[in-house]
Amino acid sequence: MSENLDSEQRTCLWEYRLHVENQLYSRLTFFLAFETILLGVVGILYNNPNSARNVLILLIVLGVLITLIWLYG
Repeated sequence: MSENLDSEQRTCLWEYRLHVENQLYSRLTFFLAFETILLGVVGILYNNPNSARNVLILLIVLGVLITLIWLYG
């Protein structure tokens, strides 16, 4: 396929590929930062004997849902 493209079309395709790759890495960075913070909060709440277990379960479910949404998208 690339044999039929001129230099300008190849450059345009290359720039689009870099744009898509940059978007993927940006989303991955946001996901990893969010999950790391969420895991830290869950760890703190789990070790605190006075914390509400309902909040802990809600945060765990939120983390699983965010992970599944990220895997789907």
